[in-house]
Amino acid sequence: MKRAKWHVRNEAREAEVWLYDEIGEDWWGDGISAKAFIEDLMALPSSVETIVVRINSPGGDVFEGFAMYQALLRHRAKIVTAIDALAASAASVVAMAGDEINAATTSMVMVHDPWSIGIGNAEDFRQLADTLDQVTESIVAAYARREGVDRDAIRAAMRAETWYSAADAKAAGLIDTVTEATYSVAAKVPPGRYRNAPARVIGSRVPEEKPEEARKRLAAAKRMLELVGP
Repeated sequence: MKRAKWHVRNEAREAEVWLYDEIGEDWWGDGISAKAFIEDLMALPSSVETIVVRINSPGGDVFEGFAMYQALLRHRAKIVTAIDALAASAASVVAMAGDEINAATTSMVMVHDPWSIGIGNAEDFRQLADTLDQVTESIVAAYARREGVDRDAIRAAMRAETWYSAADAKAAGLIDTVTEATYSVAAKVPPGRYRNAPARVIGSRVPEEKPEEARKRLAAAKRMLELVGP
């Protein structure tokens, strides 16, 4: 199970976490699951008074994102979410849990309507559409919880799949402060994943894969075949 990276500065009573991956764990073990995130969050010493969550994520599973979001809202510590490069899709929902939300000058925030895949008859697809409407309302509620966010405006932005610069995100009420980028962090999403992704955030179509990653994917494929059976 992949973990977020934590660093606790006891002398400052502050902890830092890097949410630098997909939201939710996939078949190949990539991504950070809500379970791992929350377990690590709960393991922090009681002396920690402030948690800085550093985000560079293309998004992922919205329900995993909701779980992370709620865990941060419940935590006793002050939560500061810092968007270092990209908070897209479900990652932008996690970012909304901050008591303070900061974004580096070079970062971006993306909001869009949730989407899914399905199989079945017409009634199954009608039910899926109803579920997506409910999920959409939950996402809107997370954004609109912030005092500066206009509900109708953010709903329109989601329909259009909107990519905000840090300055634009501040103007929309999604963040509190634009901070100077102290170091360069690449923000990347897979080609074709989002329809309006700016060219500068689109990664290569065939990413270079390390041997250990290839072995991990092969093992996952074998597990899937075993589940399917002959």
